[in-house]
Amino acid sequence: SCSAETAFGAIYEMEKWPEHLPHVERIETLYNDGIYQEFLMDVLSDTGLIKVRSVRRCKPHKMITFFQPNPPVFLKHHSGGWLFEKHENGCKVKTWHDWNLNHEKAAELFPAEDS
Repeated sequence: SCSAETAFGAIYEMEKWPEHLPHVERIETLYNDGIYQEFLMDVLSDTGLIKVRSVRRCKPHKMITFFQPNPPVFLKHHSGGWLFEKHENGCKVKTWHDWNLNHEKAAELFPAEDS
């Protein structure tokens, strides 16, 4: 029930994520000109600390897309985004992720459980 501007801001302001998302331990902004952003992120997981580098393109209050030139080791590629659409009662946010699994690393980190 918030505006598209408010929803966009929550995703855009990645420096604030550690305040609101317990699994995000650290964000280091490398570049941000209001349209393009690059940052390093440390994320806590069941398998330990995951460090990623993300590059994003932002269309204010409309869309954010990203790709990770250095995704988590269990992924070969990772990209995605958020689309913010205004509606009469606030906004609708659509999100998507595309990735290619690194099967060898994923099997090491997430071994199959015996049934």
